[in-house]
Formats: sequence, C-alpha cells, structure tokens
Amino acid sequence: MSLSWRKHVLLNYFVANYYLHNSNTDNKNLINKNNEMNNLNFYKEELNKIDQYINNNKKQFSFDNELSCLSPFVSKLVHEEQDENKKEMNLLIDEKNGLLNLNNFPHFLELKEEEEEEYIKASIQLKEICLFSWKFLNLDKILIENNNNEILKYLEKCNQPIETLQFLQKESIQREQCYSTFSFLCTIVERIISSIVITVQKHEDNNLEIILPPTLTEILECQQLRKVLSLKLLNIIKVFMGPPKGLNLRNVLFHGFLDEYELHSCYLSFLWRLYFTICKEVNDWCIDKNINFIIKPYVNLLNIETYQSLILYQNNLLLKKEDELIINKILESTYFILPTRKEIMKISFNYLFKGLKENNQICLQLSLCLLFPQFEHFLRRLYIISNNEKIDERTWSAQNAELFSTLDIIFSNHLESKEEVEKMLIKKEIDDLTPNEIYNLIGEPLGDCLLDSFLFYSGPRLRDKIAHCEVLNQIAPEIVQHYFLLFLGLCVKFTRNQKEIFELILNQSPLLSSTIHHLIIRNTPSVSVYDIRTKFINLWNETSTKFSNYIFSKDYKLIDLNFPIRELEEYGCLMNKQGFSLSKKTEEEETITTNKEELEKLYTNIENNFKTGNPKTCQFTTLQVLSYLNDKYPVKIGNIVKEKLLLQYNNHFHCLSQHISNIDMLFRILQHLQSSMDILEEKYQSICSLINERKARTPHRKLYTTIIETRPLINYLILFIFELIKVQYLHMDINQDSKKRLNWILQILTQAQRIEGAMKEGLFGACCSKFIEFIILKQKIIENDFLKIN
Repeated sequence: MSLSWRKHVLLNYFVANYYLHNSNTDNKNLINKNNEMNNLNFYKEELNKIDQYINNNKKQFSFDNELSCLSPFVSKLVHEEQDENKKEMNLLIDEKNGLLNLNNFPHFLELKEEEEEEYIKASIQLKEICLFSWKFLNLDKILIENNNNEILKYLEKCNQPIETLQFLQKESIQREQCYSTFSFLCTIVERIISSIVITVQKHEDNNLEIILPPTLTEILECQQLRKVLSLKLLNIIKVFMGPPKGLNLRNVLFHGFLDEYELHSCYLSFLWRLYFTICKEVNDWCIDKNINFIIKPYVNLLNIETYQSLILYQNNLLLKKEDELIINKILESTYFILPTRKEIMKISFNYLFKGLKENNQICLQLSLCLLFPQFEHFLRRLYIISNNEKIDERTWSAQNAELFSTLDIIFSNHLESKEEVEKMLIKKEIDDLTPNEIYNLIGEPLGDCLLDSFLFYSGPRLRDKIAHCEVLNQIAPEIVQHYFLLFLGLCVKFTRNQKEIFELILNQSPLLSSTIHHLIIRNTPSVSVYDIRTKFINLWNETSTKFSNYIFSKDYKLIDLNFPIRELEEYGCLMNKQGFSLSKKTEEEETITTNKEELEKLYTNIENNFKTGNPKTCQFTTLQVLSYLNDKYPVKIGNIVKEKLLLQYNNHFHCLSQHISNIDMLFRILQHLQSSMDILEEKYQSICSLINERKARTPHRKLYTTIIETRPLINYLILFIFELIKVQYLHMDINQDSKKRLNWILQILTQAQRIEGAMKEGLFGACCSKFIEFIILKQKIIENDFLKIN
C-alpha cells in the first residue's frame, strides 16, 4: 500500500524505512519513480537527516518538541518551569511525615467549576509544587523500608500491596526507574480511588449493585469520594491524574504519548506523597466510621486454560536467556519502535526475563506497565500512516481539549473523523464510510491476534486490566509472554533486514520461530479466536452436530417404559391462537384428509385463527399444523442444517460495526436454543425415570403425553429457528440496512427466549402454539429470507 509523507519526524521515520524495506521486495506497486516523494534516494536522504537529528538530540528529548508526541500546549504545561516561591511552598509538605499538608495548599485548587482556565492555572501551580518538593525535600520520610510505622499503618488499613510498593520504591531509588515506577504506581492509585467508591456504597446500602464508571475521569466525579477525601485532595488528584484539561499525567503516560525523558522525576516524588496522603484520609475515615476498607476484587489470570487457544502456538515454551541476544537484535533493527523509545523497550524486556526466570509476579506486571503504553502508541502511528491524509495528524499527539485515539479507535472498522460521523448520522451514507486501512498494513494473522488480545470481549484484554490495576501479581507467565511475542511479531514484520532476522530466529529459537510462523509466515488461513463471527460459526456447527444426535430428532428411539401410559393412548394435542389443551382422541384427529378442497379450508382456518383468533372454535392437531407447514412453506426445512459453516478469514475493519452487533445477537439466540434442547432432554428423561420407578402421578403422565404428542412439532420448531439463524448470518454479506436486519433478529431472539422459558416451565404445548402464531404472522419476511439465500 502507498503511504504519504507527513510533517512529524517520527511518522516520517517509519514511512522512509517502510519504502526502503519494500524496495527490496517484489511489491513493485509501492514505488512510483516518477514521483519525487516515492523516490528511493529521497527516502534515504531524509532517513539520514532524521537519524542524525535524533542522535544529536539524544540527551535533550524532554525539551525537543520536534520529537515529542505531546501537543505544544500539553508539552508546555508538563515541562516549562517557572520561578517557585520557596518560602511559601515550604509549608505544603508536612515536615513530620512527608505527606501533603493540604491546609496550606493554594485556594484556587478548590475548583468550583470545570473551566479550562482554572485547570490550566491549577496545573501550572501544581507542577511547580512537584518541582519544589523534589528539589528541596527528599523521600526519606515516606520510605516504607525505613520502618515508617505511620505509613505502614495506613497501607495495612487500606489493604494495599505493601510488598509491591517496597519493590517499586527500591527500583525508583536504586535504579532510577522513574518511568516504570510511575507507570505501575498510578494504576495502584486508581485502584484505591475505585475502592473508596465501593466501600462507601457498601457502607450506605449493602444490597445495591455497584457499577463503576469505566474511566478514572468519570470515577473522580463520583459523589462517594467526597465523603472520604477532602475537597482539596480530590481536586489535586483531578489536576494531576484526571481530565485532559489538567496535567492528566496518568492518561498521557498510559496511552503512550509521554516519552521516558519527558516524565520528570518530580512527578513520581509527588505521586508517592499523593498516594500516601490518600491512604491517610481513607484510614481516618474508616476509623471514624468503624468499618473495614473494601478493596475492589482483583482478577486472577494464573489459569491459562481459559486462553489456551490463544497461546497454543507457544508449545508450552518460555523465553530463555539464549533468546535475549536475538530479541535485542530485533529491537535494534526494527522501525516499528520509535527510535526514542528503544531504551524503554529494553527495560521492559529486562523485567520480563527477570519475571520469567525468578517467577517474580511484580516484575511481570511491571514489564507490562512499560510495554502497553509503547505498544499502543506504536500502533497509533500505524493507524495514522496506513490511512494516509484521511487522519488528522493531531491524532498523533496528546491534546488537552480532545479525547485520545485509543485502541478501540485504532482498530475500529471505519475511520471516525468528523466527516465520517456526519456521513453516518446525518447523510446515512453507510456504504460510503472509509474503511480503516491499518489491517492492510499489518496483515491478517497479526491483525486477528491483536484484536483477540486487546479488544474482543472474550479475550484476555490484559492492557485494560493492567492500566486499571484489575489484576495484581496474578498473571500466568505464558499470557504475559504472549503480548511480548505479539509485539516482537510486529517488530519483525517491520524490519528492513527481515531475511537475516528470519534466519536467525528459525535457526536458534524454537519459541520465536513458532511465533513468527504463527504471526507472519503461516500457510494456513488466519482465523480469529475471539471474534464474534468465529464464535458464532463454532457454536452453530457444534449445535448442528448436537441436533443430529438430539433426543427429539427423527432417529430417536423412545426410552422403554415398564408399562403403558393410558393418557398417551387416550389423549391428543389440540392448539390454536388462544393456547393448547389435551383432549380425548378421535379417529378424525389421527388422520389427515387428502381432499384438496378440505385441505385448503383447513389451511385457511389455521392462518385466520393464528392471525386474528377467528374462527374461535377451531382447534388443530399436531398433524394438521405440520401438514400446513410442510405444504405452505417454500423451503424444505432440514437442508440448511446439513451444511456446516466454514471458518474463514473475515476482514474485521471492513465490516460495519452494526453487522458485528447483529451476529452477537445471533450468537445469543443459539445459546438460548442450546439451553432449550438441554432442558427438554433433561425433563423427558426425568419423567421417564419417574414412570419406570412408579412414582409418576397424573400430571407427570399428562406431561409425558404432551411431550410425545408435540414431539414432531417441537422438532420442527427447533430446527426451523436453528436454520433461520443461519439464514440471518448469511444475509450479513448482502447489501442492506443492518439496523432493519437487527430489528428482525431481535424478534427471533424474543422467540428463542420464549422457547427456553416455556421449556423450563414445562409448557410445551403453549410453546408450540406461540411458535405457529409467530411463523404465520411473519410468513412473508421468512419466505423472503429463505428464498434470497436459496
């Protein structure tokens, strides 16, 4: 694909490398030598300029806006120093415990309105406070290792991870790992803030279901926080970590915009003080209310069975010391990584190897805290570059007045610019939406694996869990390793000396070799594990097999009973729009007329009754209703179920999100159908056991009679809904209004839910009656659906 030259140095670094890389391949369409922008000499010269520029500025990244991924305004807000008033600021930190002395903080930090100007003023003031406390006050008083009993008391009361915090303090002091420590610590701070909301809500109403907002900015607006944290402290948190109009350090870092050299050590120093101050106020509140603090439960990801299909390619191998040399070579040679971020990535891999070798969960989580921000931003660069000039270049930089382009945008089906939204919402030009081209750049296997790992609901979605501290030191090494291997796959994909790297990997590392085969050079088609379409196809095929062995299929042999059921011999099923009943059998009801005129009259009565309820006195047997369905329906039910759905690659990005929603509904219908089959089988076997054990009473025998008498119709009902589901899925490829299709699918879902409910209640006859009403009222829509597919 063709890529445009952009303004930002780090975007063009990728573009130049990409063209020079592909000039050595057979893809001749990439290079148009008549165009100066596609001239290889041009790219070589520009790349040399960029390399030289980067090398000359390696020690000044934090002050270089040309290399920064922050907008000029955000960069100024985060970096620019002003003269601080030492005398005035000396009172802001408590000399005894090193925590924030909130009584002396500036009054304008008590934000009354969320106006941008107030946030900017507060952000500048808070930044200077951070700088002062870092320059003139050391961290000795808040070090947990110094047997700081007061802080330890707060942490214990708040159920905080003391061992993890001690490790992070050592790393930040001994190794000067400011960036990595800040990445991990800010997630712990977010967790305790979320836990405050939960604790207060539980204290006030233990029975009320608690649903936390998805983002920290929204959580900080929860009223429960005001009952525990002082207003000044809450506003400091908002300015430091909250919405984009403030310093917003947590989001700027965790979405990958902030470089290692741009995060001043003063921010980490202040974060420690802020965190311990939060713990102190929580401790005081809990003592005052005489309650225990409830930490939001963590997710346990130590069991790999849930995600076995995702990590199968690893062949139960873990990265070893011997793999480090190969990985370092990959990191040095790839242009997927920003040249200013290679050191961060090396540190991240160092934590990974230490975690794998020593089975150190803290190191494994710390490695991911470093990996995910970089991973997201490198993918953001691919998103911008692959879509050429259709994406505003401001997407590349953190803006203070706009929300960031997160992974759901980067992997969205179509571009979500203002113009695109206008097409969809105003002009309703759904077919004219611009597809997201990132998938064409990264390829099918990598794209599928990225979606499975980061976005699809059934996948691990570990990036979100790490960013919000939903998991803490409970992650299987194989799952952690999976994300690093996926990252390495992209590094190898975008490496100019790819052939050399391939040979090195294939000859020296079984695990990396398996990874590269899985993600880049595989011969088998790419199939997503957690894509809803894959899940739907697998479940449909599974249900199809189950149906063929189903207890109510045509080949089913009844369970032998020890003695005859009198009710079965005497009673038959009758139904109409009003409902269902068992009545004494007559010879006429056990046969179907062959007279055409009589049949037409019968069919007319069936249609009129189930449509309008007239004639009210008419009731119909199972045989009569089945005769009507078989004669009137244009498609022979049972043909579609014989053909399995084939798993195949689906381009996620070029599929409307509405289609995905529709398939999700179809998946739910299948689940209801499977449940109905299980319930019916269980009830039938249970009643047969009661009869054989001579424990069955009249109601049991009548229920048995109803099941047997309605068996052909129930068989038809389940098969019909089952095939109708497949027809809806096949219609996804037909050009039509997806929202109208969704309305129809929702009606089918209602029927599936009704069937499942009836099976649970044992209302088999009533279930058949409602089903006939549905199929007759919706006959034209159903006929149209089946005929289009056939």
